[in-house]
Amino acid sequence: GSLEEDPARCARCNEPYATPSHVADLIQVEAELGYHYEMSNPKCGHYQRICPPCRRKILALAQHAAWEPEPREASTW
Repeated sequence: GSLEEDPARCARCNEPYATPSHVADLIQVEAELGYHYEMSNPKCGHYQRICPPCRRKILALAQHAAWEPEPREASTW
């Protein structure tokens, strides 16, 4: 039998980014160290279920929202 796992897929973009066991291990170790990155979004549930490129995008969106609190027309870029 094969020990290979299907890749974990990002909860935001659905692209593969790690193995499910790697993601689960990170969540467990972080919890044991007292770090809790659970998210209220039921689709995701935890920050580790988001791929690194999407984490950077989410951070950029949050920074933009802090700098531009008034909603503007969506950009096409």
